[in-house]
Amino acid sequence: MADTPPAHHSADTRRERVRAALDAAEAARKSGDIDHAISLAEEALRVAQSASLDDLVAHAHLDLGNLFRYLPNAVEGIKHLHAAEIYYRAHNDPLLARTLTRQGMILGDMGDHTRAIDLSREALGVLEAATTPVDPREEATVYGAIGVACTQLDDFEQAENAYRRSIPLFLAAGGAESAVFVYNNLAILRVRLIERGDVSDEERDRLADEAIALTDQGFAENVRAKSTFGEAALHNTRGDLLSSLGRFDEAIVEINSALRAYEAMPLPRGIVDARSNLGEAYLSTGRSVDALIHLREAEALVKTLDLKDHERKLHALLARAHEALNDSASALQHFKAFHRLELDNHRLETQKKLQQLALRGEIDRALAAAQEERSRAERLAVQNQQLGRMAHEDALTGVANRRRLDEWADAQPATLPAGIAIALLDIDHFKRINDNYSHATGDAVLRALGEVLRAHARSDDVVARYGGEEFVVVMQGLSRTDVDDSMERLRAAVQRYDWSQINPALAVTTSIGVAHADGQLPFRTLAELADAALYRAKEAGRNRVVVA
Repeated sequence: MADTPPAHHSADTRRERVRAALDAAEAARKSGDIDHAISLAEEALRVAQSASLDDLVAHAHLDLGNLFRYLPNAVEGIKHLHAAEIYYRAHNDPLLARTLTRQGMILGDMGDHTRAIDLSREALGVLEAATTPVDPREEATVYGAIGVACTQLDDFEQAENAYRRSIPLFLAAGGAESAVFVYNNLAILRVRLIERGDVSDEERDRLADEAIALTDQGFAENVRAKSTFGEAALHNTRGDLLSSLGRFDEAIVEINSALRAYEAMPLPRGIVDARSNLGEAYLSTGRSVDALIHLREAEALVKTLDLKDHERKLHALLARAHEALNDSASALQHFKAFHRLELDNHRLETQKKLQQLALRGEIDRALAAAQEERSRAERLAVQNQQLGRMAHEDALTGVANRRRLDEWADAQPATLPAGIAIALLDIDHFKRINDNYSHATGDAVLRALGEVLRAHARSDDVVARYGGEEFVVVMQGLSRTDVDDSMERLRAAVQRYDWSQINPALAVTTSIGVAHADGQLPFRTLAELADAALYRAKEAGRNRVVVA
């Protein structure tokens, strides 16, 4: 009888199956087959749920949230992202940032760019607080999302700043293609400013030069990225720029380059857009026959696509072209088609607004549920943080306790490397303080010394209460001279402290013993050397620093 395979093999197989399905879903998304991608991701979700693979359940929800944005189906997208958010918050997982960013993108698609920016900023906070290394592309993507939202809000300065911060992050992570699109977006900001028409001639020329330079940078980066889509986008943006400047002959060259790239993909929507733009540019230069050729090609293609906006624009341009060629009958036919589509568009827009009102209500309810869960998770996180602090912090002085110091020591190698120093501090005549002024005064002195130590220490120093009135400071990365000077400054700070605020007659000093690691001693031995140096400081009259 064959042996039954171990249970963990079955779990491993299902984990591999889920990952494969999610990878296939991403490949389908990149190819444009969103329906198939959703089917694959939903299958991955079912398998992950049946096998209780909670991390992959969250990942499937995250991917589905993004996929439903492409349809678009905002409510389903928010619901899936909310499910992922609950898991990632509970596990302090940096993928929470991606979840929040994608929720913001959905809100941006709905026109709520302010809330989109708020979620993106929260995502940045998640990344900054992460205790494990984070892929720079995550942070770059957040800044890119902020840039898009700010652009839609006409806050071009903030958009510029966000895009600029994303570029080095994308490049550091090998995201050359993403950097290409950021350069393109920066150029689009300049084109938008020019198209507004409220800039001086000098300012317009400056913006145009900057836009050209940015697309040049994009093209240079695309040598590495080899992105046909990126190439098309850059040529298209240049064409828009040159058209906005009235330089139609140069614009035609750029738009033709974009058209060739779109046809190489192929990307039908891009082809229609490029041919429409070519037709418009040719009309502006009086080349009506050339315009008609491109507009008819675009018209033939748009009939196979659901691109009402492009179709409406095409009929308006075709009417202009036929009118320029004195073909009044054809011009009238296209004018009628244009106006018919305009009426249809108004009706559709009215329906769309009503649908959006209902949809926004559903989204608000989904977001409210997410916010309630978020608040609950934040309360739990605060409680956990407080418990963790209580376990590792001395309640009286606020510095680390002996347990935290022992954990640090246990995590070190058998012998401490050179560059580490240990200082032991002891309050001079502390028993007299308790006897002469009361134990309450002694506690106040200990609290004050804790404040002095925290103010004096660097962020990577370990400062702990060793026991009673004795404290320890562990320093790393300082020279012997710097350590010794630092401890002398600490001794002087204790002496200068205004102890009269505790009791007018009170004066407090401290003795300090210091020991330096040489790469051969364990922590315990080094601590014993520091203790011996502290003893010599007290024997020599107290209120001094002695180095072992």
